[in-house]
Amino acid sequence: MSIGSDSQLTGGEPREQVRSNGSGEPARILLALDDDSVARAAVRVTSALARPRNTSVTVLRVIEVAAYCTAESFPELTNAEDLVLAADSSHSYRNELLRRVATLAGVDVDWHVVLELGNDARCIIRRSQAIDADLIVMGLEHHGLFARALAENTVRQVMASGVAPVLAVTRALETRPTRVVAGVDFTPSSIRAALLAGSLLDKHGSINLVYVIPASDSPSRSAEARVDEDFAELIMQFAPGTNVTGTRLYGRAADRLSAYAEEVGADLIAVGSHRYGLLERIRLGSVSAAVVRDARCSVLVAPPESAVVT
Repeated sequence: MSIGSDSQLTGGEPREQVRSNGSGEPARILLALDDDSVARAAVRVTSALARPRNTSVTVLRVIEVAAYCTAESFPELTNAEDLVLAADSSHSYRNELLRRVATLAGVDVDWHVVLELGNDARCIIRRSQAIDADLIVMGLEHHGLFARALAENTVRQVMASGVAPVLAVTRALETRPTRVVAGVDFTPSSIRAALLAGSLLDKHGSINLVYVIPASDSPSRSAEARVDEDFAELIMQFAPGTNVTGTRLYGRAADRLSAYAEEVGADLIAVGSHRYGLLERIRLGSVSAAVVRDARCSVLVAPPESAVVT
């Protein structure tokens, strides 16, 4: 692996003029829970992020409406949420779901449980907006081609909405991440992703900021020096004592990030996304989509603060 530069610095007191959004820990988390093999990991990561601070957690369980009824069979179905509430008037299903969540978490939890009927991605986006979520936690299954494709499709749709940062958890992560690789190009979204990832770190964890230079480019020493200056400025925005490194790599961004993360044993890759038009939103963007598709570990994707698409 060709590494152009590897500089180690320690996070210090943030510079007021360069502080970025998303540097604090999330106060409102939406946990989108599904009946898959990564439910335990998603619940445990959420539990770890919610402790010991007073973090508000909403658990959303979406029942796919198309799997149970159609407009032809239920023409009177005009409000899916009313149907869910009527079917669970005693809250028995929600109470049982909360007990299951506590079992998966291994500790008692006092989280709000919401049931919705409809499309997974749309319900997640709508609920995130309703609670003004700072972070959406979802499961990401990388085992089984069909299940993986379905999970990735939902995750990508939610990420493409730009409504909030999304933490897509694989089964290997059950606590705060300890080794993070953050792909940065110093845009607002990549800075937000890196700072948020730093706030999610285990207290003994480390984060490696990675800037990937296209292989076709032949950057001058002055250009490389500017990248190192940008690293230093960004590192100053992390909380004091955070173990942060900066690395320059060469090649295709998504490939290099995924390969580097696997090489160093990262349990989380953090990248930024951007606000797109309709066609680009479907694709989500080459780097973010490719990282979600190829990474063997959990992925955090953050939009710029203002990039909310409804």
